[in-house]
Amino acid sequence: MIGVLVIAAGRTEDANGAMAYLGDGFGHWLLVAMAGGFAGYGLWRLADAALAIESEGAQHEALKRAGAAVSGIVHLYLANKAFDAAEGAARLSGNDSQEQAQVILQMPGGQALLAAIAVALAAAGAVQFVVAVRCSFLKHLSDWARESWVKWVGRTGYAARGAVFVIAAYFAGRAALADRSSLVGGLEQVLQWLSPPVSFIVAAGLMLFGVYGFVEAWQRRIHAIDAAEVSRRAANQFT
Repeated sequence: MIGVLVIAAGRTEDANGAMAYLGDGFGHWLLVAMAGGFAGYGLWRLADAALAIESEGAQHEALKRAGAAVSGIVHLYLANKAFDAAEGAARLSGNDSQEQAQVILQMPGGQALLAAIAVALAAAGAVQFVVAVRCSFLKHLSDWARESWVKWVGRTGYAARGAVFVIAAYFAGRAALADRSSLVGGLEQVLQWLSPPVSFIVAAGLMLFGVYGFVEAWQRRIHAIDAAEVSRRAANQFT
């Protein structure tokens, strides 16, 4: 949806803005469905973080579990935003990223913390580029979904996400150095900062990542979970 708004209307939005745009008419029910999907996915990722459902024994297991925890929190936040938009809650004015950065900068060691966030964003962007080059996302898909077109749709989508993360890292880094939250920018500001045709290329990449998301939702292999084993693991960790 964010990509469509850029290409079709020349309008840059972040996730909150795109959901607010969908808030009228049929979009209300779409937002309700999205909110349920965000909530379900967020809970699944938190379960993976707590119990290593997907990452047990994998290389860098602790890092993968930490990433799952962050992903779970982000998607539960998006679920809340989608419910708000579906209920007609007005979008708050201002820049969420800048408001959050202002809170961070007011904390002791805030500049260092914001700089660390910039480094984390840059690292996340680098990971997206590596995934795009290696096509490692294909290992989760069924054999049918490993067609050439799926590979290139996913590869382009991951590369676009990588570009967004890296530019957001640049914004956060310069804000940390200058101690000015107004220099921070989220997805909306990243797309505004890019000039056509580059902004259209990145927006198209984000749209393709959405297409890949539908393919993954349909064709991702999720291993069967041994409920008894998960219960045993939970008992060992939380008792």
